Amino acid sequence: MANYNAGDIIRLMRTATGISQEELSDGICSVQTLSRIENGKHKVKQSTYALLMARMGRDTRKNYALCAGRNMELLEERIQLEDALAKHDYKEADRFLRMLKRKIEDTKISRQYIQRMEGVIDYCLGRIDAQEYVRKMDEAIRITVPHYEKYLQIEKKEQTYPFMELEVLTLMSLANAYGDAGEPLKGAQLYDALLLGLEEGYMDIDSVRKLQMLIRRNYLRVLEQLGRYQEALESAEALLKDVIRNDYGRMLPVLLIIISWDMREICKNNKKDIKSILPDIKKMLRQAFYIAAARDDEVNLKIIQKYYYECFSEEV
Repeated sequence: MANYNAGDIIRLMRTATGISQEELSDGICSVQTLSRIENGKHKVKQSTYALLMARMGRDTRKNYALCAGRNMELLEERIQLEDALAKHDYKEADRFLRMLKRKIEDTKISRQYIQRMEGVIDYCLGRIDAQEYVRKMDEAIRITVPHYEKYLQIEKKEQTYPFMELEVLTLMSLANAYGDAGEPLKGAQLYDALLLGLEEGYMDIDSVRKLQMLIRRNYLRVLEQLGRYQEALESAEALLKDVIRNDYGRMLPVLLIIISWDMREICKNNKKDIKSILPDIKKMLRQAFYIAAARDDEVNLKIIQKYYYECFSEEV
């Protein structure tokens, strides 16, 4: 769960919604106190934070916690649910989601989480099509940010809306849904806005780095859907360096697969002999296989084995 700088959240929220310091602070605190809070020079009380955020129509809890449930069992079930999703075991994920729904508190945040997970699982199980997936993700983000679209048309990070971690993940799912529904440019717009906003630093650095890497990884799909394989290759290679630097090993096999795939597509599009890059592809796929095996990553092991055989007509 991400941690947030309350002063930055208040400042960015106020700026994005077009409220002046005088309007926001009226009857809650002095303008001078609000200014000091926004500049990180004054620690904001929980009661003051709640009043300021409520005036701007946002959740009033500092930590914006999901699953603020009755016991640790709820957290464990959430971990089990997300682990099943990571393994592409959607039937198991569906089972954990049903269990979670019976126990989770009824808050806007929990409703958004459930709506997002239901949409992802239903789509991956073939229960809904891409257009319905878009609709479900759109509904999910509107639970906490009803007019989110107006916060996506930003030209500089100072204008950003401080989307919380769950909201960022929900918008990422919406961007993926747009891509699968044949509207990758809408997905690109979402990714661009999220990356720009995260640069503002209202969230702890570790959470920001993880989200940025996830967004950049998903952005590669948009570039491939648009046929921009050279750009996708360069972006994937840059991301690979950042993943290694930040010790985010779970993404390494995926990026090596993507890089090898983009190399092949570039050769095809430029009508070049693919044989010249096969040694590099073989090396990358073997690296990806060993990393996935070391991490017990069954999902990517199967993908690599299938792709390797397709390329070389032999087992990896």
